[in-house]
Order: sequence, then C-alpha cells, then structure tokens
Amino acid sequence: MKIQEVCNLLNLTKKAIYYYEEQGLLNVHKDKNGYRIFNDHDIEQLHEISLYRKLDIHMSDIKRLLKANKDEKNDLLRNICVEKKKALKIQEKSIELLEQLVEQTKSWKKLDEQIDYQNISKAIQEQIPGIYGKMFMQHFYPYLQGTMTTVKQKQAYQRVIRFWDDVDFQLPWSIRFIYWLNRHESEEKMMSAFQKSENMKRELLESEDAYEKAKELMKYVYKNSHRLSYRIFQYPQRKLKIRLQNAGYNDIFLPALCDLSPEYNEYSLKWRELNDKVCQDLGLYYNHKMQLCKKE
Repeated sequence: MKIQEVCNLLNLTKKAIYYYEEQGLLNVHKDKNGYRIFNDHDIEQLHEISLYRKLDIHMSDIKRLLKANKDEKNDLLRNICVEKKKALKIQEKSIELLEQLVEQTKSWKKLDEQIDYQNISKAIQEQIPGIYGKMFMQHFYPYLQGTMTTVKQKQAYQRVIRFWDDVDFQLPWSIRFIYWLNRHESEEKMMSAFQKSENMKRELLESEDAYEKAKELMKYVYKNSHRLSYRIFQYPQRKLKIRLQNAGYNDIFLPALCDLSPEYNEYSLKWRELNDKVCQDLGLYYNHKMQLCKKE
C-alpha cells in the first residue's frame, strides 16, 4: 500500500506516520521514485503504534515494546499498567479534594496539607519555572515520573529545589538563545530531542558490548577534541559544565537527585562505572576545563 491508502485504512495522518518514522518506531521501504511502500508488517506495526498512542503510552516505552519479544512485551505492559493505576489513584484523590474545595467542606489550607503533585516532574516544573526549570526537565524528565513516597525522597526534593532556587550564574548566551527559540514548544516536543540521545545511552548501557562501544566513542571524542572546530562547537557546553560545577552541581545537586529518583541513581551508577573504566583503560581524564586529556 501507499501512504494515503494506509492513512485511510488506519485513520491516521501522513504527519503522524512521518513523526513515527522520525522517532525510530517505523522503517518503511521506499521505491525508486521515493514513495513509501507499506507491507503487511509495516501496517501491523503502525496499527500497534496507533493503539499505544491512544492509550497514552510514551514514545520511549513504545520503542521498547516494538523491540520486545512476547514475554518481554507482557512484562513491559504490566509495568506501564501499574504506573498508570498509581497515576489514576492520585488523579482521583485530586478530584475528590477539588470537590471538597468547591463545596467548601474544608479550608484550602487543610486541603493543601492533604494533596501533593501528581509526580515529581510536575512538582519541579511548578517550583522551578523559566529557563532553569526547562533545562532541568530536558535532562532528567524520564527519571522523575514517580511520586515521593519516603522521607529520604522528600528531603532530597527540598535540596533539589533549594539548589535551583539559590543557583546564581549566567548561562552561556548560545544556550540561552536556543532556549529562547524553543520557548513556545510543547512539553512532548521539547523532550523528544533529549529522548533520542537518552535512549541511545540506555541502549548502549544495556547492550552486551557496552564496554567496547563506549571505548570507541571515547576514542572518537578524544581524537576530535584537538580540532579547533570541535573545541569551538563544544565550548558553550564546557563553559556551562564549569559554571554548574562551581555552583555545587556535582557536590549538592546530583547526590540529591540520586536520593530523589532511584531510577536516575541506578542509571547514574552504571554510566559512571562504565565511563571510569573506559577512561582508566585508555589513560584519559577530564581537566578543570572539562577537556579530555591523556595522562602523562
């Protein structure tokens, strides 16, 4: 089938199909004239994607579902179902308390003590508005979808909020300009670019040859780090890392985030261990200017 036939069959738009392709969910063969030709597998996969989207399943989870075998898919769907049930309970509680507020059966002060944000990301977006909050969410959004259930998490949340509230440094102009250009983007679109790179990191960590892949990547970065064009391109990011480090990012913020999010803590430990091992074996280290250098 051609794309218009598929759109009519599945009640999808061309833009939706193009978007699924961009997200890496679909890989459709093109004929010599550049027209997409959909086979039975493509149509079945599109139908599956469409169902998942109607069920409000996130793109990153859909990607994992499409790659999974039957047993893995059932486990993933079961986990998604559990998380959605948790979110639904929180939503039901919010509606119940909202009705009490409407009926004025309780004061707003008492209600405020009873209710919390639906998830950690919602709380942080509310407490850290503007460019810092946007930058924070772009990098850590996937790890902040749970709720705060322990005293340790609530204390860590306060440390995270205080850090960003107290942080006082100027973002590099190029980064501020990028965020200004994207100031009207929707939350989902804002996260999509980060999701791509984050999914690549996760896939690398979970692959059997993670060490070899990371080693080749580190060699590539070190080789290019001596080129002037590469240094100029990376300068804003290095400058940002230095300013963040001086503000206490590594000593205050990251440990607090690890306490706040078990998912991020697990990811961070795996990535740090892999990075340290590769750097040690290659004899590399990062200097005070965040440049990759060879040990003497």
